[in-house]
Amino acid sequence: MFRRPRAREDLPVSSSNRETNAYAAALRRVPFLRELDSRSLSELAAASRVVSVGKGEDLFLEGDACRGMFLLLSGSMKVYRAASSGREQIIALESPGGVIAELPLLDGRAYPASCAAMDDSRLLLVPREAFEEMLR
Repeated sequence: MFRRPRAREDLPVSSSNRETNAYAAALRRVPFLRELDSRSLSELAAASRVVSVGKGEDLFLEGDACRGMFLLLSGSMKVYRAASSGREQIIALESPGGVIAELPLLDGRAYPASCAAMDDSRLLLVPREAFEEMLR
């Protein structure tokens, strides 16, 4: 089976208030984060990482341990499963503003499907550890 290249290293979110505020505003549009107070959202944004994924690269594979949830900032992504025949079954297509892997973030399980870039893409990774810390 052909394996695509993986996403490039995560980049820490800049320490600038402007960038953190922009990511906090983007996170506020995520339905289950909408009710968080500004301080919690800012802390979550500051703990997040920007991930760059080139066209055709995998962000994660089905069965990988959950690193967190992703908010698509630019580009396009597909969530898919590989059928036993080797064909891809596309589960979802995501565009900017789309949220990827919120269920594994909440239930702590592995990613139930794979995710790959259809175009060069940038995503905001909300680390699982930061999300769990915020809930405490």
